[in-house]
Amino acid sequence: MNPLRLRFIPLYPDEEAWHSEPLERAMRTMSLKCDPNAPVEPSADYLESFDRRRDVSGLRRDIEEAKAAKDRKTWRPLYLKLKRLIENLSRQAVVKMRTEYFERVDRLRALGVYGAVTIVRSSATRFWHRQNI
Repeated sequence: MNPLRLRFIPLYPDEEAWHSEPLERAMRTMSLKCDPNAPVEPSADYLESFDRRRDVSGLRRDIEEAKAAKDRKTWRPLYLKLKRLIENLSRQAVVKMRTEYFERVDRLRALGVYGAVTIVRSSATRFWHRQNI
């Protein structure tokens, strides 16, 4: 059976619905191959921005104070809390970066621009740089 059909069977169980326009549109926008340029980790900018958050900087300060007091029972849970917070923020940043990336790539593909698209950041603006593969 077609893997796409297996994926969409809960939404389109009968044969008529299978040939409907919304399903066809969804299949056209799907990509069956991985984009090697899509972000999979948060950028350095995002990682730096996490340290400027009050909750992260407060946890780091509390961990340092607990370490200075040599109180492992206090700093270990704080460290794990900080680690989970950074992981969650990183996951959210990657989702945001991937969403922006794929929206940009889809717009460029609609304009007929194919190939790897990367972002080059300047200090004031962002602009696109296209590399042909």
